[in-house]
Order: sequence, then structure tokens, then C-alpha cells
Amino acid sequence: MRHLLQLMTNSPMMMTIDAHQANFELLKQFYQNPSLFLGGEKSGRVDTFCHLSVFGPTSHRFNGLDANCNEILSYRDLRQSFNVLAQDSAVKKIFVEFDGPGGEASGCFDLANLIKEIGAIKPVIGFINGGSYSANYALACACTELYASPHSMAGSIGVIFGRREVHNDKETITYFTTGEAKADGSPHLALSEAERERHQAMVNQLGDAFFQLVAQNRDVDAAHVQALQAKMFGARDLLAHGLIDGIKTEE
Repeated sequence: MRHLLQLMTNSPMMMTIDAHQANFELLKQFYQNPSLFLGGEKSGRVDTFCHLSVFGPTSHRFNGLDANCNEILSYRDLRQSFNVLAQDSAVKKIFVEFDGPGGEASGCFDLANLIKEIGAIKPVIGFINGGSYSANYALACACTELYASPHSMAGSIGVIFGRREVHNDKETITYFTTGEAKADGSPHLALSEAERERHQAMVNQLGDAFFQLVAQNRDVDAAHVQALQAKMFGARDLLAHGLIDGIKTEE
């Protein structure tokens, strides 16, 4: 555990800034008091309809944490799973579902190369279902074919390095990145106008899709939905705005 905690601020990572911060804080809490993260078993849990799933953050060797925390997959275990499927004659195509913020740089390129090599033997079909960022996308892009669900997102293609400083019990982290947007969302950096515009553009794009969805399903105008300004309404107002068909009791 200490090994992974040190990696978060001493090694280049390929993950989103929010994932870096969230996992760094979780790992600190886990190291200080592991009993906080003890939980039940994942009985009957089914993660995916594909042969493999690459969900959550990824590391070179570490696997964890448990059912009550973000699960961390290792490239080493994923490599073994890919090799088993590659050698299984009953599997004609390997289907992999991707949804993760990225992870450790070490080991990522080797696994991506292996996926590419397996693709020369049998097709590896990738499916982004949620968000595939940084190291997660590095693996996804190595697939023979890659698809995404309609409102999935991907990107953050770059490297981030966090340098941690502690002075008089005050902790700060300085980020070094390969792109101006790689550290968007960091509480350690002042919000720039360029970052503000990037966040707003992303929100607007998803918002437009949401307005169109409601408009089509409720037979109202998308501009009317947008004009509601994301307010919350009671039943009567929902009816007045055409968002529901009526008001009824449970009986």
C-alpha cells in the first residue's frame, strides 16, 4: 500500500486530475486506518457483458482495494486475462468494455502493445461505456476496433506528475503536465479563463443532448426545456411545463 501511495506523488501517472486527487486521499486514509475499508464480498456481481472489463484506475502490479472502495486493476492481471482469451480457441473475438480514469504509466504501454499483438491473431473489440481517459484510453485505442456508447466520453491523452510538499503541516501538490487541460479541476491551481471555457463547453455539449432527450420523449421544444434553467419543480409545475402526464396517488 505504501508503494502505491508513494507512486501517486513520485512517478508519472496517466490519469485524470480528479482521479489522481481522489485516489491519493483514499490511499492516505487506507494506510492510516485499513479497517475503515473492510467490507462484504461481491456476491453474484456481474461487471460487464464482455469477456473483460477495464473499469476504474489501473496500476502496474497492485490490485485492491475492496468492495467498498474503488477497485484498482493491475496491468499484470489484465495481461494474464488477455493471454488466456487469446489462447482459447472457443473465443473467436475478444470483447472488452472500458470505463476508467486512467492509471499508472509504468506497464501501460507494454499491455497496450500486447493487445495490439493479440489483435493480429484474433479481433479485439473495444467498447467505451462511460468514460475512457488517459491510460484507460491507451489500452482501448490498441483494440482492433473501438466503439463508444452515444454519450460516453474519452480523452485526457497525456501525462501528469504530482510533486508533493509539506511545510509546517501544510500540504501542497504542484502538477507537471503534457497539456494545458490535463490538470483541469485541481484545487491547487487558480481557475483560468481558458479552463473555465473548457468546462463550460463540455457542460453545454452534454446539456444540449439532455435538452434534446427530454424534448423528444415529452414532445416539447428543446428551447423550452433549456429555458427551465435546471430548476427543480413540484408535481403541479412539472405538469404545467409538460414534463409529466398527470398527478395521481399511489392507490
